[in-house]
Amino acid sequence: MVARTRPEPNALVVRFSRDGEQPDEMLARDGQQAWRHAVMLIAKREWLLSGDSLTVRRTDEDGPNAAVVRALPRPQGGGR
Repeated sequence: MVARTRPEPNALVVRFSRDGEQPDEMLARDGQQAWRHAVMLIAKREWLLSGDSLTVRRTDEDGPNAAVVRALPRPQGGGR
């Protein structure tokens, strides 16, 4: 028996990327579930590193319309 799956038309892909590691992805049916998946993907790490990124995009979307959050390097010297 052959089975084919197709994501829902409004499904979102949440992807956490870190240099040197395989990206971690989760599929969400809506924005609320995407938010939960994003928090879970970040919480799995002991800490965030400069250059880490979290991307949320529709399953049928590629390119500049994807929402991307990147961990930036901490400023050097002085204050918070």
